[in-house]
Amino acid sequence: MIASIPDVLLIVAVAANNTQVTQAGRVNVSDLGDITSCPEKPWSTVETNKRERVVPIKFEHAFISRPLVTLTLSALDLFSRQGVRVGTEALNVTEEGFNLSVGVRCDSFAHLVQVTWTADLDAYGTGIDTVDA
Repeated sequence: MIASIPDVLLIVAVAANNTQVTQAGRVNVSDLGDITSCPEKPWSTVETNKRERVVPIKFEHAFISRPLVTLTLSALDLFSRQGVRVGTEALNVTEEGFNLSVGVRCDSFAHLVQVTWTADLDAYGTGIDTVDA
């Protein structure tokens, strides 16, 4: 357990014309998973809600359009019999915020998953819908 790191950290950057272009934060999710069972669909929360946590994130200031949200795993403290399996996803992104989903697969238990997120507008302030990798 990392006691000195806050559960939520927020950073805001403002452009020279006072238009907000970037916000960032950090979220800690702890005690996630169940190593005692492995359902047919290991990512599913229908069989158990112990494998996924959804954290609502509200931006400090609303964006002028929907931003691109980038997620990064910044700390992991896991136990797994089969290998480390963690997933993150930004759901329902709006100008005001998004839902951060953090999940582990069967046979995995997360003492701590720390996710750092960044929300950015593109260079023209129009927002970005999707990025193909």
